[in-house]
Amino acid sequence: MDDFESLRICPNCDCRLCFESAAEPLTPELWLVVVQCPNCWHAWRRTVSDLVLGLFEHALDEDTLEIEIVLDEIEVANARANAEQLAAEVERFAAALEMGAIVPMDF
Repeated sequence: MDDFESLRICPNCDCRLCFESAAEPLTPELWLVVVQCPNCWHAWRRTVSDLVLGLFEHALDEDTLEIEIVLDEIEVANARANAEQLAAEVERFAAALEMGAIVPMDF
C-alpha cells in the first residue's frame, strides 16, 4: 500500500472515507499527518511528503464536492415532494369546500 492509500483506508476497519484531522510540517517537504476514520473513529499518524499530502487533500476536496452534490439533489427532491404534498392538500381542501363539507364552525 502506498502512502496515499495508507491515508485513505482505515487500518482498523478498511473504511475508505478517512480524513485528515491534523497536519504539522516536519520539514519543508515532510508532514506529520493525523488521519481519522469516520466509521470506527480510529486515528493514526503518518509521515508523508508534501506531494502525498497534496493528493490526499485534493481527494478530500473531491469527496466533499460529491457529498455536496448529493445533498443538493436530496434537497431538490425533498422540495419537490413537499410541493406535491402541499398541492394535493390544497386540492383536497378545495374539493371539500366545493362539496360544502367544510363550514365556518370547523375553524
